[in-house]
Amino acid sequence: MLLLGRLNSAMVIFQSPAKEILLAHAHADQALSFDVEVVYALPDRQTVLRMQVVPGTTLEQAIVASGVLALHPEIDLMVHKTGIFGQRKPLPTVLAQNDRVEIYRALLADPKDARRQRVTENRRKTRSPFSKTRIQNPK
Repeated sequence: MLLLGRLNSAMVIFQSPAKEILLAHAHADQALSFDVEVVYALPDRQTVLRMQVVPGTTLEQAIVASGVLALHPEIDLMVHKTGIFGQRKPLPTVLAQNDRVEIYRALLADPKDARRQRVTENRRKTRSPFSKTRIQNPK
């Protein structure tokens, strides 16, 4: 989890004591931080990073500050689509409180084609090769 701190009257996000990422210049009394999540999912696991950001933080800045790019070097923000709560959004989009920033992977197969293939396979498994009637208990 990332912590919010101040350095020379500027708001700073700390990922670790050694790494500081400056997000926005603001005085402590003017800037109120809020929570966001940065999410990237693979077929076998997902990465959810919760962090605090200052007002005016963009989608791209949150992704960089979260450290998800270091955890998943295969992510290329010029190739991968991004969004907030399932709605595609461009990288310069300014975040709001409790936004869920999502990084989308490319689909390996067209969902419609995959469904057609599953239906065809299931029909073959449940029909007798000599009749047009379905087998009651295929095994």
